[in-house]
Order: sequence, then structure tokens, then C-alpha cells
Amino acid sequence: MNALHDFLTGQKSFLQGDYRKSIASFSAALEHGLQPEKGYLALGMAHLKNADFDEAVEDFSHVLEFDHDAELALFYRGITHLNHAELQETIADLTMVLDLNPERSEAWVARSLAHRALHHDKEAQEDMKQALGHAGIEVEEFMRNFAISPQVYKWAMTLFDVQDEPWAVKLGEEIRKSWH
Repeated sequence: MNALHDFLTGQKSFLQGDYRKSIASFSAALEHGLQPEKGYLALGMAHLKNADFDEAVEDFSHVLEFDHDAELALFYRGITHLNHAELQETIADLTMVLDLNPERSEAWVARSLAHRALHHDKEAQEDMKQALGHAGIEVEEFMRNFAISPQVYKWAMTLFDVQDEPWAVKLGEEIRKSWH
């Protein structure tokens, strides 16, 4: 086998939802000389989807050893921290992401969730306003892609259920209707 073959096998397995097989293939690709930035990013994403949060953080951190401003590695490490309920780390990583790319609306939403879980209601509201200002948010897509742990799913459901939350962002009726 070679690195490219292993990597492509890992991608195929990932897309099919077989994260264990994709982890094995991405690991083999790295052993066979795949670029570490590319290999560890893919491996981290597979670990994240498989709810192997400690391993995912380690993988994304390896990417950052090669490129300190690797936006995707920072973003996914922040999402991993969120799913692992490491909220201060979530906020730190996602703040760096938003400094690099303020248009990444998913980062605003995820950071809002972390702030909300820490009862930083003002910051949570501001982040959600920013998310809505930069791009449309598909609630179902956010949940499907980033709510790996039951805790993040619960936090997201309370955040997106704006009608019942007293801290809710004061949104126009138009935006509220698009959420339901």
C-alpha cells in the first residue's frame, strides 16, 4: 500500500460513516508518508465523528505544530473541545478562528453555545447576532455536523429554541420564523 491509496480509502470510509475504518486508513497513510497537515486533519475529523475527543484534539494540535494559523484545525479543535465540554478551550480556539475568518458562522454559533453553557448570556447573544449577520445558519446542518455529544445537542437545542429562553437574542420575527 501507499500513502495516497490509504488516504483515499480513509476518505471513502469517512464518507460512508465508517469512522473506525477511516481512522485506520488515515493512520496508515501517515505511517506511509502522507503530509502531516493533511493526514492529521483528516484523522482528527474521523476521531471527532467517532467521539474520540482526546485523540481528535491531539490530531488537530499536530496540524497546528506545522501551521499555527491553520483555520480548519483550530475550528475543529474548538468543536472537539465543545463536544468534550472543555468550554474555556472552546472559546479560546474559536476566538482565534474568528480572528482569522469572521465569516465562519458555525464558529460564532459554537462559541455562543460555549458562552451559553458558562452562563455568559451577553456574550452568547452577541455571538449569535454575529452568526446571523455573517451568513445563514441551517440549524439541522449545524446539529448534524457538529453536535457529536449528547451535551452539545442539548445545549444547541436550548440555544435554538429562542421562544422559550429568557436570555434569547432579540431577533426580528422574520429570523425567528426561519429557525422553526
